[in-house]
Amino acid sequence: CQKWRIKNPDKYEWQSKTYDWKRRGLIIDNDDDLFGLFIFYQAIENCEQCGILFKSKSDKCLDHNHLTGQFRDVICRSCNFTSDRKKYYK
Repeated sequence: CQKWRIKNPDKYEWQSKTYDWKRRGLIIDNDDDLFGLFIFYQAIENCEQCGILFKSKSDKCLDHNHLTGQFRDVICRSCNFTSDRKKYYK
């Protein structure tokens, strides 16, 4: 398994990231749409809410509706924390 990860870093990142999104509630049934979202997620450089530049991959969050599972935006950790609090603790 470790050797496969080393030989296939792009495939490993794709599998682990999309598995994590689905585990957290994102609903996308079509693999082509999921792959397109993954490519978009990798390419985006700024938060779609506040515009801050992402300094690393770990700064990005995939925002989705927790009731429907639908994708909304790629946002920074700060916006993700703030928007979650506004939604659930108003």
